[in-house]
Amino acid sequence: TLIFYLLFLFIFFLIFFSDLTKEDFLFFLNYMEILKEKSFVLLIFFLICISVVISLIGFCIPVLFINGAILGGAWGAFISLISLTIGSYIFFLINKKNFSEKMFNLYEEKFTKLSKFISKNILISLIFIRAFGFGLPFVAHNLLPVFLKANKSTFLISAIFGLIPLTAQSFFAGGIVEYLTNEN
Repeated sequence: TLIFYLLFLFIFFLIFFSDLTKEDFLFFLNYMEILKEKSFVLLIFFLICISVVISLIGFCIPVLFINGAILGGAWGAFISLISLTIGSYIFFLINKKNFSEKMFNLYEEKFTKLSKFISKNILISLIFIRAFGFGLPFVAHNLLPVFLKANKSTFLISAIFGLIPLTAQSFFAGGIVEYLTNEN
């Protein structure tokens, strides 16, 4: 099913974004500016909902760039932090509750050494792992605490503080939009 899902996403992006021109991009940004002026709260609510859904799927970079491009650096980073934290927390709760014992026992041997090392201070360890990434995909950052038997509050605190460096990428998206929209 993962291959089917990735193939669907690839086809979706090919169909809808293959002929995207600078004029289309500028039209979209102008529309977002008008929407920000008329109903900023509605736009924020919409972006949070979309971002939570995207982060539940397991992607974080699209959330950072969408929020950064539409809202700018500071607002984009703040909304990205909130929505990625909410999406990660929901993902964690679903998997903590529904993760089968058979799967847990299968991977428990592989996480024995890591669990012994991290169990001394799980909160600091999870913040450190999430902040620096270590090449792990976003989904792994949300599943690792399930294997380490972290509680809900530890996961939530580690997600908030560990995602702060990641959400700084929204500033880059805001800078890219500034560069693309600059006529000079």
